[in-house]
Amino acid sequence: MLHFSVLGPLTVEREDGPAHLGSAMERSLLALLALRANEDVRREEVIDVLWGEHPPPSAWSLVHTHVARLRKWLEARRGDGPGTMLAADTGYRLVVDTPQLDLLRFYEAAERAELVHSQDPPASRAYYEEALRCWRGPVLSDLPPRLRDHPAAQAAAERRIALALVHAQLTCAEGRFGDAVAWLGPLSDEEPLHQSLAAHLMLALAGLGDHDRALQVYEALRLRLAEELDTEPGAEAQHARAYVRHRQRAASGGGGGATR
Repeated sequence: MLHFSVLGPLTVEREDGPAHLGSAMERSLLALLALRANEDVRREEVIDVLWGEHPPPSAWSLVHTHVARLRKWLEARRGDGPGTMLAADTGYRLVVDTPQLDLLRFYEAAERAELVHSQDPPASRAYYEEALRCWRGPVLSDLPPRLRDHPAAQAAAERRIALALVHAQLTCAEGRFGDAVAWLGPLSDEEPLHQSLAAHLMLALAGLGDHDRALQVYEALRLRLAEELDTEPGAEAQHARAYVRHRQRAASGGGGGATR
């Protein structure tokens, strides 16, 4: 049985180890089908992802060739389990069970975490961690931007961040600030312009008493926003900075007056 991973670099695993797919085009095709697992992917979408705005005149024929090669590669390695690429009326579909694809496992775990959270928030922390552990890095980090920026990839990344923020709130509420930093730090590095991630990381660092590092997070965010988006941190990040500075002064015996 084949196991596919897209929450990080694209990988394919068999029971006996990695299964290497060498062709860049076939890797991109497989990645697209995995992002849309168990759904029909139209040929037009395949062409757009593989070649962008300027496909070659022979794109339709080339898609057929790459699909045939990928199907042959999959069939030779899947054994008795699912992992088959089927032709649909207008495109193609990768058929997988949830345990075979990290993206499907993530969504299943996310739904379970959110359900538990709606009933018993403190008990849901471990479920959020189960979902977040599905990730090894940014979606399809080793493949071209057209795949990393695909709506399905963006939706998964946004869902990950949403879960990470709730998890951080739960973890900090338990006083587990070090755990919150351990989860938020790498994700904030991957998403350096995400202000809510930065704000939550600052608060977790403040909880550890690491005020200097918390303020460094703010300054790095401020500089990046100015350089890349010509804007300033918003209210959430500014409030986090004010809180950190208040805690820093209180810790140094400087009192708790108003902070600009």
